[in-house]
Amino acid sequence: MNEHKTIGKIIKQCKNDTKENKCLLDSSWVVKNFSKDEASKLKTIMVAVHGFSSSRNSFVFAKISPALKENNIGLVCFDLPGHGLRKNEKLNVKACLDTIKDIEDEIRAFYSGPISLTGASFGGFLLLRYLENNKRTYGKVVLRAPALEEYDVCKYDTLENWSEMIKCLDSGKNYIRENMEVETSMLEDYFKFDIFNHLNIKEDVKLIYCSEDISVNNNNIFKLAKLKNWQLFKVKGADHFCRREQDIGRITKLFLDILK
Repeated sequence: MNEHKTIGKIIKQCKNDTKENKCLLDSSWVVKNFSKDEASKLKTIMVAVHGFSSSRNSFVFAKISPALKENNIGLVCFDLPGHGLRKNEKLNVKACLDTIKDIEDEIRAFYSGPISLTGASFGGFLLLRYLENNKRTYGKVVLRAPALEEYDVCKYDTLENWSEMIKCLDSGKNYIRENMEVETSMLEDYFKFDIFNHLNIKEDVKLIYCSEDISVNNNNIFKLAKLKNWQLFKVKGADHFCRREQDIGRITKLFLDILK
């Protein structure tokens, strides 16, 4: 049985058997800042999708989750395939999108309030793919430094690891980073997917970018904001990882203002 069928079976069992409470959200590779008993009191539950080579304990959960909880905002973070406790699973875009949907479906099984979405870097790219032609209604959608790297731009990049990935793609070799192996099919689906011609998205997405970010192409974020007339927020002086306390404070305030 493949991984997606297994997850689907867990969701079905969760819907039919609430007594045992052995559901997807109780998996070791999922973290959340609320219990199901607290869910009915939440303004919204936000599903967070982390970036490439990150994990469920990413920036948004480690740094922002406490402030969200204080304001009755639920947060669910999880390991994407090929990451964290799921590092042995195959990493591809479809597997990532299936996981997002499975997490959302389980939340909707017990929570009737608005579900919001957030994604950072590669997670932002995945949510744009997820939202295309998606007929569901969401509370808020917030993307921080979405990675919209285009093949031609990244091929000559010297600041980060994009050019190394593209070398692997061009030579038909898998890319290996920090004990994680990325298949060429995944690289193909990411770098050669024309995201700007796949923006049939009805949600009013909020975009956050960091002024000193060298890990993603901010010009592509500006282009996306202009094409969709989406609101753009700047974190001045911050890099991709928002390491400074003032960066954390600024992003936390943005999330609270957007989600209020």
